[in-house]
Amino acid sequence: MTATAQAVEPVPPLLAVDGLTLQLRRRRDSVALVDGVSFTVAPGEAVGLVGESGCGKSVTALAAIGLLPRDKIRASAGAIRFEDADLLRLDDRAARQETVARMLESVGLAAGEAAKFPHQFSGGQRQRLAIARAAILDPALIIADEPVSALDVSIRSQVLNLLADLRRDRRMALILIAHDLAVVGHVCDRIAVMYLGRIVEEGPSDDLLTAPAHPYTRALVGSVYHLKGGATAPQRVLEGDPPDPSAPPPGCPFHPRCPAAMDRCRAELPALVARQTENGPRRTACHLHPPAVADDRAA
Repeated sequence: MTATAQAVEPVPPLLAVDGLTLQLRRRRDSVALVDGVSFTVAPGEAVGLVGESGCGKSVTALAAIGLLPRDKIRASAGAIRFEDADLLRLDDRAARQETVARMLESVGLAAGEAAKFPHQFSGGQRQRLAIARAAILDPALIIADEPVSALDVSIRSQVLNLLADLRRDRRMALILIAHDLAVVGHVCDRIAVMYLGRIVEEGPSDDLLTAPAHPYTRALVGSVYHLKGGATAPQRVLEGDPPDPSAPPPGCPFHPRCPAAMDRCRAELPALVARQTENGPRRTACHLHPPAVADDRAA
C-alpha cells in the first residue's frame, strides 16, 4: 500500500513584523532605533528577543502591541500585521476620543470632563468613571465589588440605575458583590447567599428576599431596618460571630448561631440541594429542607 502525500497548508502567523524601521524624533534630526527588523510569531509559539540594552528590543515590542508614543517615535518603513490588522496604519486616535466621549455621556458625565484629574471628581463621579472604564471595552460580563458602599443614599440609587441601564442597553452580564440586601435585590435577578465559604441558599431575588428558606438568609433579611410607614427596628438580630474558617465547627457551620439547630445540624454538613418554588428554582443547604435533587455544584 502506498501512502499518498497530502499538501499541508502553512499556518499564517499570528504576528508578522516585516522590515520594521523606527526612528526617534529629535528637534534637528532623527535617530534610527530599529532598522529593517523582520520576524514572525505563529499561534501558540514563543519567540524571544535578546540583546544588549539599547538594541531596540523594547521599542520593537511596543510597536508590536500598538503602544508606540507616536509623538516621539515614528515608523519610517515596514509593516506590523497582527492577524488581519496592520498596526502601523491604524489611526484611531479620533475614534478613541469619540468613544471616550460617548462612554462618559452614557454614565452621566460630560465629554469634556475627560481632561480632569481624579481629585477633581466627587465620590459618585469616580464610581461612574470606574463603571465607564469597565464598560468601554464592551465586555460580556462585569464584576462589581461593593460599587456603592461608600456613597450617599441618593447617589447610590443613581449608580445602581446606571448599572441596570448598561445591562439593558449593552446586554451585559453582571456579578454584584455587596452586603446590602436591598442593593442586591434592586439590581440582580438571582441572589446567592454565602456563609463561611459555601453557598447556603440561591434563588430568584424577589422569592429569596420575601420568603427566605435558610435560617441565615432569614436572619440577614430580618436584620434590615424597614422604612415603609416609618423606620421600624430589625425583626431579628443575628447573635454570635462567624466561626474561624481554619477551624470550622462540625456539621453545619451555621449551627452555633442558628435558633433552629437540631442534633443532625451539629453532626452532618447539609448538601446544597435544588427545590422548586412558585417563583422558580431554589437551592438551599439546610436540614430543615429535606433534599429532593442533589446538586453536584455543592461538592
